[in-house]
Amino acid sequence: MKTMNSDKHAEKKNISKEQEEYLSSIKKKKLFIKICQILLLLIFLLTWEITAKYHIINDFIFCSPSKLFTTLVTMIKDGSLIYHIGISLFETLLSFLIVIVGSLLIATLFWWNDSPVQNRYNN
Repeated sequence: MKTMNSDKHAEKKNISKEQEEYLSSIKKKKLFIKICQILLLLIFLLTWEITAKYHIINDFIFCSPSKLFTTLVTMIKDGSLIYHIGISLFETLLSFLIVIVGSLLIATLFWWNDSPVQNRYNN
């Protein structure tokens, strides 16, 4: 009975040199892309931190990442994070409900109302 490792090893022997080079180049490209993504994230966070620290951007509206992380850790430790998430979720759902009901009322009023443009062309 063959194990999966021996099957993979047998399959690897059947791969041509060109295919190995191709697979190697794919792995290198994936690694390069992952490194670029991480660097881009770090550059973004560093730029955000510096611009907030030196008041290039309004640090009241765009809080720095370090303050966000510190606040997150504090809220997790004191247990208030779940409470604040619940309040935000409630406010979001309530505002969604208000918009839906308001939109339906306005759409119903427009539907029942004969507009002056319709009356002019229907006569």
